[in-house]
This record gives sequence, C-alpha cells and structure tokens, in this order.
Amino acid sequence: MKRMGAVVVMLLLTRGAALADDWLIGWNDPGEHVVVTGERYVAGNVYVLNQAQLELAPGSRLVVSGEIGLLGDGMLRATEATIRFTQSFAYQCALVAGGTAMFDFVDVRINGNGHSFSIGLAGSAAARFTRVTVVDGFATWGFYEEGSAELSDCRNAGEFVPFGRGSLRISGSETVLLWLTLFDGTVIDTQLPPPGIVDEFRLNPQTPWATNIPYSIHLIDCENTMWSLMARSGSHAVLHSSELRVVGSYFEREAAVTIAGIANDAYYADTEWQWGDITYRFVDSRIQTWNFYCYGDSRVEIHDSVFGEFLVGGTGEAWVEQCLCDGSGGYMGAFDDGTLYLVFGANLSQMTCKGNAALIAFHSALMSHQVDATDLSVMLLVNSQTVSEPRAWDSATIMAARVDPVSAVRGEKIPVYGTAQLIRGPTSPLQFQGFILEYGTDPSPETWRTVTPLTSSQVRYGILGEWDTAALTPGPYTLRLSLFHNFEEPLRAESAAEVRPLVRPPDLDGDGTVNAGDLGILLSAFMRNDSGDLDGDGDTDSTDLQLLLVNFDFGPSPTGSVAARETG
Repeated sequence: MKRMGAVVVMLLLTRGAALADDWLIGWNDPGEHVVVTGERYVAGNVYVLNQAQLELAPGSRLVVSGEIGLLGDGMLRATEATIRFTQSFAYQCALVAGGTAMFDFVDVRINGNGHSFSIGLAGSAAARFTRVTVVDGFATWGFYEEGSAELSDCRNAGEFVPFGRGSLRISGSETVLLWLTLFDGTVIDTQLPPPGIVDEFRLNPQTPWATNIPYSIHLIDCENTMWSLMARSGSHAVLHSSELRVVGSYFEREAAVTIAGIANDAYYADTEWQWGDITYRFVDSRIQTWNFYCYGDSRVEIHDSVFGEFLVGGTGEAWVEQCLCDGSGGYMGAFDDGTLYLVFGANLSQMTCKGNAALIAFHSALMSHQVDATDLSVMLLVNSQTVSEPRAWDSATIMAARVDPVSAVRGEKIPVYGTAQLIRGPTSPLQFQGFILEYGTDPSPETWRTVTPLTSSQVRYGILGEWDTAALTPGPYTLRLSLFHNFEEPLRAESAAEVRPLVRPPDLDGDGTVNAGDLGILLSAFMRNDSGDLDGDGDTDSTDLQLLLVNFDFGPSPTGSVAARETG
C-alpha cells in the first residue's frame, strides 16, 4: 500500500518568490504558448500565468525538480507525454493550480520517482485526466474553495481530500482512496460500501445520511476503492459495519486534546470517542490506520499509541510520547510555524520539517532513510537514532547531539560514543562551533568536569572522547554533550553513566602492591582463562590487563613477592 499524506497539499497554496532556476511562462509575454517536444529539464519550478499555455507534445518528457504551478488562467495541456518529478522525499514536488487555471492530460504518465506527490486545486481551478497513469509514486489530491476534477480510466488514481465546495467525478479508474471530509457542523450516520469494486457512490449536499456537506463526489465503476474519514473540528460521525482504510482527526481550533491507547488495525464492536470538538462512534467497524493533524492553534498530546501519520502545521503544537508511527497512513512532519515533539518514540516513516517549523526528537528512533528539513525550519535530534544521515535543504538546519550511556569498571579508560553534528542547508545562517564532553557526579550534577575539551570537528556517530575513571569513586554519574553554534544556547544531550568497583582487587598475590608478580599471575590466568577476572565479566581478558596496569607499581619488587621468589 502506498503511503498517504492527506493534508500536505494545503501547504502548497502559499508560494514564495520565484527562484533563478524557475521557468516562468507568460511572465513577460501574456498569452505565450510554449510547446515542449523531446525532453525538457527544469532544475526548479515551472509557473504558467497570464493566460499562457504550456503544451507537452506526444512523446515529450518534462522533468522537474520542484512543482508545476498554474496561476490565474494558465493552462498545462499534455497528450501522450511524460512528467517526471526528481524528488528526493515524499511531497517535495507537486502540481498546483489556482484561479481559473486548468490541467488537461490525455494518455499521460506521471512519475513520482518512488515518492508521493501532491495535486492541489484552489479557486475555480480544474483538472481533467483521461487515461492518466501514475507510476513509481502516488498522488494526493487536495480540493480547496471551488477546485474540481474529473478523472476517466486512470490507473493508480490516488487519494482525494475535499476541503472546499468543488466537485470530483471519477469513472472507470482504479486505486481510489476517497476521504469523506467532515466540516464544522457536519453529521454523518451511515454504512459505507465494502472496499474494492464500487459501481456507484454519491456524496453531495443532498445526501440524506449527511448534513452540511459542501462538496460533490461521484464515483462510477471504480476498482480497488478504499474509504477514509477526515473529521475536522466541530464534526460528528457514526459508522456502521464499515471498513475504513484511514480515520484522520484534523484539529484546527484553539483547544487542548489528549489521546491515548489508540492502535492501528483495530475492530470496534461499539466504541465512541470525543477528542476536543470531534466525536466518533464506530459500530461493528474496522479501522486500518489512525492519522492525526494538529493545525490552527491546537495543542495535541498523544501517548502509548500506534498510528499511521502525524502532521503539525499553523501554530499548532503536538507532544507525541511513547508512540510508534508505522507509516501506514503517511509520515511525521511539522510545517508553517508548528512544533512537533517526539519523545521516547519511534518513526518508521519519513520525517519532514518545512516552513518555519521546529521538530524535536528526544530519545527516539527515526528508522527511515528520509529525514529532511527544508525552507527555514529547524530539526533537533537529542539522543535519537537515525539509520542514515539526515538532509538539510534551503535555509534549514538539523542539529544532532547524542551521547550513549556508559558503564565502566573503576580504572578503565572507556570510549564514549555519540554524535555531535550540525547539518545545514546551503543558505542556513547557523554554523557549527564545536562540542564539549563533560561528566558530573550523580544523576543531577551541580558541577561538570571535562572529558573532551572544545573540539572543532563534527562526529557522525563515533567516539566523542575517552573517559578516564581511574580516580573516580564507584557510583552513578552523568555524561553531558554540549553542541555549540552561533545562535543562542548550545544543544545539550545527557546520558547516565556508572563506575563499578573491581570485583577482585588487582593485588592478586596479596602482598600489598600491584607489581610484576600480579602480572605473571594474570598472564597465567589468561592462558588458562580462570582466576584473573577483575571486572566481573566472566573472562580474563585485555580489560583485566588494563585494570591491573592502571594500578601497577613500577618501583622495585618487594623481596617477598612471587616474582622475587620465582626468580631467586
């Protein structure tokens, strides 16, 4: 099943200034008509405006690293052509139209480069897709204001999320994930058709089992159809004997919402929830995936749960604790001015930070190779694990501070592993200035002592320094890593440390000093693998030798020592 990012397209409706590599059609020549034959590569965005038209001739190929945007009454017409997005992560690229613009595609292949991409329609913009196939990716459609679309005989059509008053008609197509979006004041009470083949389905303002539905949807002869529910603030839903691919909860008002104990792929005989001003009741129904969206000024806390997607935008703030995002509904991300905290959790899906957002992960595992920050966003990874190096784009910055817990036997010089890294986009104002590794006594130290002084080189998970425990009293300690940069306070990570006493003193012959006689006993024990275990690990090994040498007295051996007796 493709991953779904149900509301990402909302972020694409606010456009920034054109970049140097963007292709602007109609900017200086209103009504311009450009025809692409062969292959055209654009290392940026494509914008069509001022009554201009971009036409992809049969056999042509348009390769874009950004988005294709139609503004005002621009048009993109394509016949027997290919559009390929060279995106590196999901929803990096998009088709976006506003005003009275239009996409008119016939026998077109859209390649998402292995990732999902967005199609956003706002104003009175429209899209007409006939025999269009999405390959190596998945399309998420978002409809705003009066944006509308008509699809006929399309393959891998995508998911469709209505957020306005427009219309959607899909006929003879396969792989259709339809979101039933509920608005403030919407009430539905129904049983949905089984997923799979759907001969006909309608939902519009006249539907008897739904109130306050502003949009119109008509499905005819569709295969591999799936149902999803997007409940926005102020809505109420009752579903009977239904199978839902995803249930999304879209919080957009100033409210504090707490969610706990939710799990994917669950059956509900008769269960009701009220989360803020959203209420559900599911009777004899199964939900494959739960998704959550924190927007507006919402404050959402979720803990001890398994879900498929969590996105934060607007000025929302979300605290996700002891949860697993399995990616079955999309990914995790922060957008606009939103803030997302992931604490003692795991994310198997993409992790993305955009706009002016902040995404902070504490003691968490990010198990996808797609961890990205773009625009002006900041991502902070504190004692968190990643399977590959995160990527920063534009003016974004990713800081990673990690120090692993340590347990040492008194006398050891033990390596301390971790990460001290600042990853910056090409125009990021933040600069790495170094790191310091320190230790303190007890779990909450008042003073700190240096393990590694200020070091100017970054560490992508490796040895941060060596901790010498020879002069330390056995007991609990704390290690602290401070990552310095040119803005405000350093990013800090702390981990527990322990110094254990020797289980056997290194004075093996009991003569009151550690000397060559003890060394001889240890080496003999090493050969026999017995009686020389100083650190209690069950073996006589190099660590025991190190502990003996730390305490070694290099003065003359006493007359009564084992070495003296044997050599005398």
